Amino acid sequence: MSKLEDVVAAVLVNDRVCPVPMRWNSFYQLLCKVAEEKGVAQPLVPLILGAWWYSSPTDKADRLRSHLSWASEHGVLEKANNYLAGLSEDDWVHLADAPSGKADHDYLRETE
Repeated sequence: MSKLEDVVAAVLVNDRVCPVPMRWNSFYQLLCKVAEEKGVAQPLVPLILGAWWYSSPTDKADRLRSHLSWASEHGVLEKANNYLAGLSEDDWVHLADAPSGKADHDYLRETE
């Protein structure tokens, strides 16, 4: 297994999907700072804010994996892993608690 695969496996234990939005945004900002310092393109944005309710747990986990892959490609995988490893279990969204990605807009329908 590669170092990246080891980190992904360690991060996504206990049916974790992604960090809670505030923690995920902080992690993303850490990566953006690296991008700025190295003069490279930023990683894809995390699936938070408006995207949170419309993206599936798989989409979120895949986006987090892409962030880790980006970190690996730019030589900061250890820094990324240290940040994520420092999060408490409460700082993670778990599969059982994750929004399905099928936002329910029944409240917008008129009642008969």
